[in-house]
Amino acid sequence: NTISRSLDTRTANALILPNDVSLSNGTNLNSTSDVIDRKRFGAMLAFDAAYNDFIFVDASIRQDQSNKFGKSTNGFLSYGIGIGVKLIQNNSLESNVSNILLHGSFGRFGNDFSIGNTFSTFSPDNSISGDGFISANTTNSPQLINTGVNNNLIAESTAAIDMGIDLLFNDEKYKLGFLVYRESSTGLIVNKETASTSGIQSIFDNIGETENVGFEIAINAKIVDSKKYDWNLSLAFNKNNNIVIGTTENNNPIIQSGFSLTRTEAIVDEAYGVIVGTGFLRNENQQIVIDFDGFPLSENDLIIGDPNPDWTMYINNQFTLFDKLSISANVDIKSGGDVWCGTCGVLDYFGRSEQAASEVGQTVLFEGVNTVGGVNNIEAELAPASGDNNRFYRQRYGFGGLSSLSIYDASWVRLRNIAINYNFKDVLKSDLFSNFSLGVFANNLLVITDFPGIDPETNLLGNANSRGLEYFNNPGTKQIGLVLDVSF
Repeated sequence: NTISRSLDTRTANALILPNDVSLSNGTNLNSTSDVIDRKRFGAMLAFDAAYNDFIFVDASIRQDQSNKFGKSTNGFLSYGIGIGVKLIQNNSLESNVSNILLHGSFGRFGNDFSIGNTFSTFSPDNSISGDGFISANTTNSPQLINTGVNNNLIAESTAAIDMGIDLLFNDEKYKLGFLVYRESSTGLIVNKETASTSGIQSIFDNIGETENVGFEIAINAKIVDSKKYDWNLSLAFNKNNNIVIGTTENNNPIIQSGFSLTRTEAIVDEAYGVIVGTGFLRNENQQIVIDFDGFPLSENDLIIGDPNPDWTMYINNQFTLFDKLSISANVDIKSGGDVWCGTCGVLDYFGRSEQAASEVGQTVLFEGVNTVGGVNNIEAELAPASGDNNRFYRQRYGFGGLSSLSIYDASWVRLRNIAINYNFKDVLKSDLFSNFSLGVFANNLLVITDFPGIDPETNLLGNANSRGLEYFNNPGTKQIGLVLDVSF
């Protein structure tokens, strides 16, 4: 495939007249130009074979070329093979098992990425905000964009192996599947920071290596199967353990996204994307160190959370009545996974939250030791009637408070979508239509969670690398609509 696109955008704000939304009515007019250039070519060979409805083999190999890599690369090669063995249950045995399928696969595949790293472009001007000595001005001197080009990039590579078993019961009305897997990814492409003297802020590079090990359980069941109505249930359970095997030279942590004091990082021997921030200072015995005013001391660059869930589950129910009315509902369950609620920290800082209000007049004896090793016996007043910021618990550690105080569990039960559809073909009694159905649907209709901030599924920067960071994010949208399906 080949994608090449240039997008010029003009925006304006601070409207002069309230009802005129044209660009000419804006006091601040900005122009931007985005270029997307992707060229990719590939060839694939696939092979499938079966013997006596007993053993099945499929294999494939593919070679791809992409303009996202340097001239020295040969593109990326992907290949895989899968084997399945079907064991028919002996009907003479007293068992409800219809058959058993053993299967396994191995493969390696490469990947490029969709944007960036094709060529450098320039911004049209260089603005200086000015101060008391230098006046603000804008010059027309060209300036390189923030992200540079890396001509030595190679493809990301992932090797995966899995083994599983499927059990079918009662003439395949019920199916139970179990799968274990292991995946190792090398050469992960990350946009890393560069020295400011280089003239750019970041560059794409192959600097990551991770491993995923886990298992999946899948259940499919025809709970009710009759001529008038039926009910199908499917359930999928997944537990995945992720760990960073390596990063860049010397295995230094890789900052992924966030702020200077609270961010996500890739750290060797930790889960991918752990949350790093400020927290309580602890001694070698993991006791909190308390200052002589009764408040804990703080420390930067601590691992304070893991956004990866302990496990996830998806449940789908499908009901059909008289071949006319169908109802489907999907429930999404996530257990575990931390989120930094930056919104909560800011509201606490300004005293605009229930948490901050509940601390007015409270005194607390923090458990820990003082700076000389003695047991702390000084009570701290969390929110006194007056005093400087250092006397307020929610302000003494700076804007937004300690990051660790805003870490929350982000488990949820989410009604992902629900749909109701009715076929009116028989009601119309017309041969003109082969199908005439009307339906209503709703997405993201209900979320049950103890997370106090905005929807924990949202991402700060809109990509996977910012998981676990919530700072005045836009909430997840609900969708409600109608669907008309007519065919002749």
